Amino acid sequence: MIESGEKKEEYRDMTPYWYRRLNKYYNRSPFHVIFQHGYTDKRRIEKTVTRVRIGHGRPEWGAIKGKSYYVLELK
Repeated sequence: MIESGEKKEEYRDMTPYWYRRLNKYYNRSPFHVIFQHGYTDKRRIEKTVTRVRIGHGRPEWGAIKGKSYYVLELK
């Protein structure tokens, strides 16, 4: 869904692990991220993240209803 452009957001749990990695991107210019499909599959997609925010995700894109996430908005 990310590859086709249908999915416009990616979600990460609000854990110390993701806080350390994403906190520095609040209020920053867009940046690039590489998504890889699993550990053994070598397919990779580079996308531009336009914004990182805290919010609720869309269940149709894999989020749990009512749960807060770090939301990476994709271009």
